[in-house]
Amino acid sequence: MDGVTHLKEAPPLFDNVDITSPDEENDIFESAVQEPLSPTMEEVETNDNTDQYIEITVSEPQKMGDGIGSFIAYKVTTNTNIMKFKKRQFSVIRRFSDFLGLHDILVGKYLRCGRIIPPAPQKNIIGSTKVKMAQPQAEPGTGLGMEWVENRRAALERYLNRTAQHPVLCVDTDFINFLESEQDLPRAVNTATLSGAGVMRMFNKMGETVNKITYKMDENDPWFEEKGAEVENLDMHMQKLHASIKALVTHRRELSQLTGGVAKSAALLSTCEEHTGLSRALSQLADVEEKVELLRSEQANSDLYILSETLKDYIGLFGAIKDVFHERVKANSDLYILSETLKDYIGLFGAIKDVFHERVK
Repeated sequence: MDGVTHLKEAPPLFDNVDITSPDEENDIFESAVQEPLSPTMEEVETNDNTDQYIEITVSEPQKMGDGIGSFIAYKVTTNTNIMKFKKRQFSVIRRFSDFLGLHDILVGKYLRCGRIIPPAPQKNIIGSTKVKMAQPQAEPGTGLGMEWVENRRAALERYLNRTAQHPVLCVDTDFINFLESEQDLPRAVNTATLSGAGVMRMFNKMGETVNKITYKMDENDPWFEEKGAEVENLDMHMQKLHASIKALVTHRRELSQLTGGVAKSAALLSTCEEHTGLSRALSQLADVEEKVELLRSEQANSDLYILSETLKDYIGLFGAIKDVFHERVKANSDLYILSETLKDYIGLFGAIKDVFHERVK
């Protein structure tokens, strides 16, 4: 990607999507070719600094505190040579609400400019509650809900690397502060699910969703209409595929459990069988079925972590694109309302002028 950054190793997700290059044909994410609307529009600096890179890892999730007030903190390690950062390698501790707070800040700053902001992982109230109420374990990294914690850790890492790949977002002051400031960030209270702000945010999102569904306007831009329909169609197919993959993972896990039951039954029969040859055969069958169980379990995990999570990220990206498109629809709506209001004022001023003209006569 042309820009101020160059990753040593391209992220595994969305590496075929270039939201800044207008050169690729049939790219559904490229902007419509048109003259700049204003000289104040932000321009992305492009140069050939191919030796610049930034790599971010999220690791060591650990539970902080006890009870319902506890939370999970993550170690965020950055390795980069971009000059805007103070060091080449540094680490900070961040909690999940900090990631959501960063995303909200970037959306507030850049969404109306038409920039696609990589989506942050969504909250999971059930998983969070399980981890919060779990009893402390003797060994770190074990306990209730650790599979869910690992899923979230990987999703947060992908989110940060996706943001770091963007030539504008990666040098944003708030993004840099998130990565390198050793002080605790201001508490992002708006991200709390059960807070008053969280409830208001939920109602606002519901209102936005209803507005997207009910509000229709005559579209006079063929490019926008075509790309909007294409994104909607791709998003629908992605969601169907994601649901099918989730069902596949569930069936693979059930098959793995049933295979394990066969292995245990064969092992039990081998101990009860008096015939030596048959007992040996049953024992070997139990060993084979146990290996098949492990293989099917690994396959189910691969389907979940590689395929299902990848599709989930793509669905989130399509949601971000639709948000950008909706901002354009809202801008058109505001323009229409203002133009109609202006017409009303012009008509009112014309009537006032007619009154004054009558008085002059």
